[in-house]
Amino acid sequence: MSGGKIHESTSPAVEQAVPVVIAILHNNGQIKKNKKAHRNGLKKPAATRTRSLKGARPFVDAKFRRNARFALAGSNKARLEAKQAAAAS
Repeated sequence: MSGGKIHESTSPAVEQAVPVVIAILHNNGQIKKNKKAHRNGLKKPAATRTRSLKGARPFVDAKFRRNARFALAGSNKARLEAKQAAAAS
């Protein structure tokens, strides 16, 4: 059994491994984020009034968009005429 030498400590004060207890705060970062988020209150996202007719995802064909534009112009014209008639009388 000729292995290697076994190293023994020659210093008189051999330290024993003492387990160190560290306070671990689980979820600490989340608590801080939650507190910060609630400082001015959580806000609901603003609801969109109408769906966008732009873009390729909810694809809306050009014929519909053109007709909607003319219909909106006609509605605005009718509203304006009704307002002027109410103001005149």
